[in-house]
Amino acid sequence: MVDAVAVAVLLVLAAGVVALRAVLDGARVGVPASIAVLAPVTEAARLLRTRARVLPVVGGAGLLAATVLRVVALDLPNAVLGFVAADLLWWIAGALLLGRTGLLRYTGRAVAVEVPLLLALAVPSVAASSDPSPGVEAPVAALLTAAGGVLLPWAVAPRDVGSGAGRLLVGAGLAAQPVSAAAVAAALFLPAGPAWLSGGTVALTLLLVLVARRFPTLRPPLVARLSLRVLLPLAAVQLVIVVALALLARLPF
Repeated sequence: MVDAVAVAVLLVLAAGVVALRAVLDGARVGVPASIAVLAPVTEAARLLRTRARVLPVVGGAGLLAATVLRVVALDLPNAVLGFVAADLLWWIAGALLLGRTGLLRYTGRAVAVEVPLLLALAVPSVAASSDPSPGVEAPVAALLTAAGGVLLPWAVAPRDVGSGAGRLLVGAGLAAQPVSAAAVAAALFLPAGPAWLSGGTVALTLLLVLVARRFPTLRPPLVARLSLRVLLPLAAVQLVIVVALALLARLPF
């Protein structure tokens, strides 16, 4: 029951992301918010009446399923494994949308983006496994975990998803990704409690959407380069610090 509620909230917030983007797009050209917010509904109705290709449908469904799995994994005994499975499903779905060329470069890009995110996810696990807990904050890990809501859609960058249900599912998956990343970051790095989880998820989702619009969309090769040169060293240093503090917390003095 809890999982069903979490999935429903994820989809509602993803729809909110689509509506917010439509309103912001409309504001740029002077379209009132009351009209702009209806644009995604009209487009969805049009796409559902259009014939779709198989691969975009499967790939788009995979992207959306990955975000659902990431949220459901929050209730699993080993949530990190669930997050890893969700990210693996995300990259596989993105590969289906890539086409027949560039698969090797895509794989390298996936590894480059994923490794810093995995190191960030390891930080709360290390801190929680220490007895006593080191009681440290992990701002870099929290930032990287939330940033996955922007980096993963940028890194996938589907080329040609055609029309119909395939395009609709791809759009839904890309819109749900910031929500799922925000939910994971709120669950792992904010104080426990439903108020912190719900409020943190909404606030972080809004922040991710606004930040992503503030900066130009990075091409996938630039996302990989940013991950390797900036995010990976930051994540590694954060993890080393937390591991060191966890070891110190076990000392008798």
